[in-house]
Amino acid sequence: MNTNLQHVPSDQRSPSLVPPFLAAILSAIIPGLGQMLARAVRRGVILLASFGTILGLMVWRIRDAARRDTEFFAIIKKAYHLQPVLIVLSIMIVLLYLWIIYDAYVIAKDAERTPVFILFMILAVFFMLGWQIGEIDPIAFVTKADDAAPALARILWPWEKAVTYPEEHFLAVANIQIPCTDDAPPPVPE
Repeated sequence: MNTNLQHVPSDQRSPSLVPPFLAAILSAIIPGLGQMLARAVRRGVILLASFGTILGLMVWRIRDAARRDTEFFAIIKKAYHLQPVLIVLSIMIVLLYLWIIYDAYVIAKDAERTPVFILFMILAVFFMLGWQIGEIDPIAFVTKADDAAPALARILWPWEKAVTYPEEHFLAVANIQIPCTDDAPPPVPE
């Protein structure tokens, strides 16, 4: 019984343009490039865009944690000290980077295999980043759910646009004299 998480593509890819070892090296230089040259272009573009986005968000979170510091190592030290979840995220990003290199090797070696674990890894890293950026407190999320229920009920249903209110139309008329003069006409009796 094979327990590897793999996806067999419905449309068979052509053989790789580069040998597996070179695909792995190219993905180490630019994540996703090895996959692109192994003729899994869509996969390579997704990996490149995902990894670039993840790195950008991580740099932003580290820089945001230590806004007033200017020295590179002081910023990193303070960010990891203030937000320990960044250590877990950093480890996950390194593992993702290594997995992208391995994935390029596998894709270039065998056109029939397409490991899917890497996509789960990308989703996990994005989830952790979103959790950290949104500053979600899972304990407060569970223990203070009763406090949030009234506000959530107003937001979720019925929202204002889902309810139809009766419309009232008013017509108003005003006589305006143009140009205005000093001796205005007397008001019109009703």
